[in-house]
Amino acid sequence: MGEDLAWATRELARLIEIPSPYGEEGRILAHLERRLAELGCRARRIPVDGERWELLAGASDRPELLLVAHVDTIRPTWSWSPEAVVEGIVVRGLGAQDDKGGVATLLLLARWFGADLPEAVGLAFTVDEEWGGTGSAALADAVRPRAVVALEGTGGRICTAEAGYVEAWVHVTGRSVHGSLIEEGDNAAVRAARLILELADLSITRVAPHPLLGPSAVGIEEVHAGGPLFAVPGDARIRADLRLSPPVRAEEALAALRDLAVRHGADVELIEMADPFETPPDARLPGALARAVREATGAEPAYGGMPSWTDAHNFVERAGSEAVVYGPGHLREAHRPDEWIDVVEVLAAARVLAELVRSWAHRGSTVEA
Repeated sequence: MGEDLAWATRELARLIEIPSPYGEEGRILAHLERRLAELGCRARRIPVDGERWELLAGASDRPELLLVAHVDTIRPTWSWSPEAVVEGIVVRGLGAQDDKGGVATLLLLARWFGADLPEAVGLAFTVDEEWGGTGSAALADAVRPRAVVALEGTGGRICTAEAGYVEAWVHVTGRSVHGSLIEEGDNAAVRAARLILELADLSITRVAPHPLLGPSAVGIEEVHAGGPLFAVPGDARIRADLRLSPPVRAEEALAALRDLAVRHGADVELIEMADPFETPPDARLPGALARAVREATGAEPAYGGMPSWTDAHNFVERAGSEAVVYGPGHLREAHRPDEWIDVVEVLAAARVLAELVRSWAHRGSTVEA
């Protein structure tokens, strides 16, 4: 195992062993603050809300190019241990893929560049990506970078498009009676089942597929109805997650969901929503990153779409930044009990981003695709 690979493996294992569910990122940020100082990379705290903060590393308070990884993880619903399991080049543990592999990628850049990280480039370690996105919102407002790479598991693809979403509860009302009087009740669970079947064919799913993201789609993440009493359920609720591909907009999708709910005598309670975004592949940042891939790997870059919300969204929406999503590993390994990442991919992504850093510093904001 090469020196950089061994170093990255140790750093990633240590990151995994510092629990950092959203809302409790203080310990891992303090660890990163110390490590960045040891690596000679200047870092300062960016206020988020209340006593929460995050880190921006680099010479400038307003870098043109920002490389972003989030330090928080989900709060797992299964029994778990903060222990990292190292199996050769594979590291397993909560957050290995999402997004401590991305954090380790940025630490490699800090190791290689140290105090010589170009002034035009910043490394950001954000909080709250897994819940409210308040960290990237605060950073977008404070820094307003021209270009952003959000590190997430893309399998090494340059994702120039990111899906939007509508997340909502659909409340279904029936009529509850004694469980033996089936014909006299109006079973809300049955009503909910019929609504779910129609959700799969919601109008947004019939819009022509996007070339990178595919079609818009409907996901059902929770269904609740009934209880321990021997009774026909009088109410049910469905948590729906609509994944949106351009040109579908969030307001359009929400309206379609509400129209369907009305036909079933149901109500919609919006949780949150966001529009999709797309950065033209011939824009400056995707072009520079594509050249970095060629330089670092000798291969042609692959492009794709990110089906999930990431911190990139807040930079596009709040700061007007060019943004792409790029990073080691794959989203399919995240949010699961056996989460893992291949450290070879972490090292490969770091080498590509190191080329991007050098080229951005050399050519500045005049880089052409």
